Amino acid sequence: MNKSVQEIIKGSILGILGRILGGFINFFSLPILLTLYGKSNYGLVGVALSTNAFLQIMNMGVPTGAVKNFSEWVDARDFLSLTRGVQSNLIFFVCIATFNSLVLIYLGYNAGDFFTVEDPKTLGSLLYIVAGTSFLNWYFTNFQHILLANEKMGLVSWANSLNSFLNFFAVIVAYFLGLSVIEYFFIYSIGPLLVLAINVKSCVRLRYFKWAYLVPRFHRVEFKKIMGYSMGLLGVVITQYAANQLQPIILSTFGRNGDIAVANYRILQNITMLVSMMGTIFLQNFVPYITKLNHRGDDGRKHGFVFMSTKWLSVFIFFVCFFIFFNANIILHVYVKDDGAGLGIWLSIWVLGLLFLNNQGISSLLLSMGKFRALVITLCIGSALSIVISISLVNELGVGVTAIGFLLFKIIEAIFFFGYFLPKMADISPIKLFIETMWRPLTCSVVSVLIAKYVISFIEIDELTSVLVSGLLAFAIYIVAVFYVILSEKERKMILSFRKS
Repeated sequence: MNKSVQEIIKGSILGILGRILGGFINFFSLPILLTLYGKSNYGLVGVALSTNAFLQIMNMGVPTGAVKNFSEWVDARDFLSLTRGVQSNLIFFVCIATFNSLVLIYLGYNAGDFFTVEDPKTLGSLLYIVAGTSFLNWYFTNFQHILLANEKMGLVSWANSLNSFLNFFAVIVAYFLGLSVIEYFFIYSIGPLLVLAINVKSCVRLRYFKWAYLVPRFHRVEFKKIMGYSMGLLGVVITQYAANQLQPIILSTFGRNGDIAVANYRILQNITMLVSMMGTIFLQNFVPYITKLNHRGDDGRKHGFVFMSTKWLSVFIFFVCFFIFFNANIILHVYVKDDGAGLGIWLSIWVLGLLFLNNQGISSLLLSMGKFRALVITLCIGSALSIVISISLVNELGVGVTAIGFLLFKIIEAIFFFGYFLPKMADISPIKLFIETMWRPLTCSVVSVLIAKYVISFIEIDELTSVLVSGLLAFAIYIVAVFYVILSEKERKMILSFRKS
């Protein structure tokens, strides 16, 4: 196993552990915040964060383009181009950061005109806080791209994991000191800034840091290369952001009781966050490696990596999704009691869409190739349908439109990957990929969860214990199935050799 793959595995494992920990922290934080501030005020936090997240569409795909091009320059040891690329990126980020902050300030000043919430004044204050902290986030984001380009995924994952602890710290401080929602949100917003500081410190320690990286300067050749790739990716970024990040804004703008609807959205999002963040972690870690393979023209290792990554992602994602799917109502009741009433069906639909996040190896291959036209057309259709359905049905279904829209978008995306990209552009058989990497994890995860659920139905225990015991039993059954049914003999021997060593 070469050093790059080891670093990907290390970074992915650290990222997964960090996200699991962060998922537990967020899981326990939300009920505290609901108790402290109520659904309405907590919903304001969701509106502020979602508004800023949607405005991230202005990055135009440049972060992904930066990681791709930085990786190529690092691989070629062209450090002059790397420095010029970082400086050119910084000019772009400063411009976008300034515009982003001004938009947030404007929305904050006129919050009552744009959002259907009970307390627009408080929402305005939250948007002002986001406007200030987001500028710094944009300014220092290049250092994370530099670490990723040098395949230091573990450091990035560790820094991002720390943010979860900082978020929980903000919750504890707010609870014991009785802080207002504005004061809590201010402390919460400091966390990402500390993560950026850690990334900068990591670059200094590894001697990747240059003072020149902090000086915005335009270099036409390097900027054109980054933007040429990023503009091709822009359509993908817009459609994905529109389909995902626009949903809370639709709830708060077009629906009744927007703050309550967004609070319901955040409840569902917190439960599914662990799986959705897995996709981000793996894509973030895969792109630099597969970009270098593409740069070297190593098709055999590229295709092998797609099969390996899809298989292992399916093993993890399918089990978590189907456990949530078959236990949605009881999980919601244990989590937020009566605040989760009526949300079970929407949680089940949401996690069906998350099943398609096993395609991150495929996505990273497409990103490394830079051929986006067909994908953009497909995602435009999916995004448009998702948004139209959401706006049309938001008053009838409430938060349910986000789950339906997300599932529809992911189905259309999957049709593109398996019906067009794999056979036509990547020269990979989708049927072979499904049989070798997905069929067994799909079957084993469903069977494991259903067996555990059936066994637990004969035992009279409280809901929390039922969820925990069912999860542990299903996991134990699934681990055995993974080892003896899903893994090949070669993979079993490799795992056993790791254990002995």
